[in-house]
Amino acid sequence: CSGKELLDSEDSEGPPLSHAPSSRYFSQKSHWGAIALVSGLLLCVTYAGLSAGHLVPRPTELLRNTEEMLWANNPGKCGGKLVLQDFAEYYMITASMNKPDDPASRSLHALGDAVHVGMKSRAYFGDSCADGDFQQEEYMKVNWMGKRLTYTVDLSQVNCGCNAALYLVSMGYSEKVGGCSDYYCDAVSVCDVQCAEIDLMEANNRAWHTTLHDGIKPWDPKVGCGGAGYTGAGKQWLGPRDWTPEQYGPGATCIDTSQPFEASLDFLVDEDHWKMKSINVFLTQGRCRLHASTEQFADIFPTLTKRLNEGMTLVISYWQDPGMTWLDGAGYDGQEFCKAAWEKDGERDCGPSVTFKDFKVTHLPRNYAAMRKALDSNETMEWLDE
Repeated sequence: CSGKELLDSEDSEGPPLSHAPSSRYFSQKSHWGAIALVSGLLLCVTYAGLSAGHLVPRPTELLRNTEEMLWANNPGKCGGKLVLQDFAEYYMITASMNKPDDPASRSLHALGDAVHVGMKSRAYFGDSCADGDFQQEEYMKVNWMGKRLTYTVDLSQVNCGCNAALYLVSMGYSEKVGGCSDYYCDAVSVCDVQCAEIDLMEANNRAWHTTLHDGIKPWDPKVGCGGAGYTGAGKQWLGPRDWTPEQYGPGATCIDTSQPFEASLDFLVDEDHWKMKSINVFLTQGRCRLHASTEQFADIFPTLTKRLNEGMTLVISYWQDPGMTWLDGAGYDGQEFCKAAWEKDGERDCGPSVTFKDFKVTHLPRNYAAMRKALDSNETMEWLDE
């Protein structure tokens, strides 16, 4: 169930409108403030070298070089700290391996409320981080039930065949070091260890998936838009179709992915029994909002409730693959997500990095379930058009 909302008042459902960005570029106050400070010091030192006959680079070159120095290619395990507003500050623990025998780039750095994730990078949110071997007790373990996670993301350079991901796994309780030597686990055993996984976002500027994996069944229910393929028996299947390419994509009428937008994930609980009821997704830009609900996948929530109560770890990554049509492919229904000839498999154009910022965690109101209107798409669209 899904819908599109035109936001005319602060009474609209989902996160408050005051947190929704316009279609302008990010405010880089904390990131660029640090850059300006370092750049000023570099300018002073560089100009002081004139008497020694050194050449003085242009100020624009200094700014560019300083930004690269701050976040492009972090060679170590600890990739800075990221602030989740109203909640906590976490270390970014960068993976050394994407999968066994495939080194990660570690081109990732967090500064203030922003994290820049380079291609082939993956990082785990941690309570602490020390150089050396990976320690399981360093990883975040948070019960996300009854909470809302909000952030802003820029997918303008994350094209077809590319995947910017933010997700939860149970790696804090992984019993094996695994093939990546860092206790990483996920639903498909990328590093040889399987566990529950909640993909809050697997996305590019043409497609978005929010997917539930209990780590037991092969069933992986999802909401969002994009994706298609064939089963082993040759039968065609479609990915989620909660939103259309006209609503989500470059130049779209609601979420124009050539500009930054806000994402919010609500972990809705059954308040009588305190168990997971749904993860509600809201994408907001300007006065328009897309939403989708996983409430119809009730059978998977008993296991995920247990995993969430134990505490799950946030993971962030950016990667590409020639077989990404499961995420962004067009199917037999005629909806064109990634279908142009130049976007076919093997012809990817992924930007060097993706930026997430303005992370915030809040608690959902106790009467959230009563406040939430039915997410039947037809009913919702009629209500929004009034």
